[in-house]
Amino acid sequence: MTHRLYSSPPEILRSDVSDFDPSSDLKSVNRIFENSCNHHIRVYIFADRYDVAELQQSCVHRIQNILLRVKLSEKGNWMLFDMIAFIFGKTMSGARLRKLFVQLCVANCGQIQNKPGYKDGIE
Repeated sequence: MTHRLYSSPPEILRSDVSDFDPSSDLKSVNRIFENSCNHHIRVYIFADRYDVAELQQSCVHRIQNILLRVKLSEKGNWMLFDMIAFIFGKTMSGARLRKLFVQLCVANCGQIQNKPGYKDGIE
């Protein structure tokens, strides 16, 4: 039922798309990353508000696929910090989406600390 209610934006990065090269044009990758993640984050928040667990899980899965494949520039990292702030402002403690982004930060702690603007981003 979810697949009919929930359609992806046309530029979505999916694990079954083989022609996407995450190391190619970073400007384009960052734009697609931002559009796709923001779309799925907003749909997740909607699903959370109306308690549609299957849709929430679908959004988390799609965001996870995007995060596993993308390589971000400095601007992309700032987008990621903005997304985290937005997610924590719009979801409740224990939300699956929060857990996903916390796991992302923990798994990439060393890389995140070396990114420009890291200290400004956590304040």
